[in-house]
Amino acid sequence: RLENRIVYFWFFAVDEKYRNRGIGGKALEKLISMYPDCQLVLDMEPLKEGAGNYEERLMRTRFYERYGFSRTGRCMTYFGSTFEIMCTKAPFREGDFRKMYDEPIFKEWQPVFADVDDI
Repeated sequence: RLENRIVYFWFFAVDEKYRNRGIGGKALEKLISMYPDCQLVLDMEPLKEGAGNYEERLMRTRFYERYGFSRTGRCMTYFGSTFEIMCTKAPFREGDFRKMYDEPIFKEWQPVFADVDDI
């Protein structure tokens, strides 16, 4: 919702065979430059110690932090999975983010929000 100055990346990934070549970073730089006045929001697996792929999650978190994303302390659960929210231009503007649900296209997608510490 650009009128709310929120850009949400529902899914951002680089095929495994192309990782560690700078492709993801270049793509993020391009997206960030396309929306300089917006808060960019993404979600990913929560950074929880004890997770089977904790090191992968930590690397992913550090990658996003290099490009200006911050952990928000918030998460959302949708379609049976819980994801931690990261954003640029902190703090996370959850109220503006939630306005997306007013759009008919998001009628079926109703995430439940919580603090990361509560999951």
